[in-house]
Amino acid sequence: MDPKVEPTNDDLANSDFVKQQKCSLYWIVKVLEYAFTLYTKETMKNITLAIGNTGCGKSTLLQALVKSPAAMELKRLESIE
Repeated sequence: MDPKVEPTNDDLANSDFVKQQKCSLYWIVKVLEYAFTLYTKETMKNITLAIGNTGCGKSTLLQALVKSPAAMELKRLESIE
């Protein structure tokens, strides 16, 4: 779909339609704007949104926020030479 053509709410609610779109900031914004219309301020007051590339630490960050940094596991990596 041409980014100049506004998607409808039905388009944005259709996961197959969304998956077919180019991965871009335009589509992320459109999908999030639609998703936020589904919730009220009351239901969204405790939402945390983590967006990032694969392997950038989203799950690690959320685990630290939920369980506290003390619950994190320390790992030592040995370099292979």
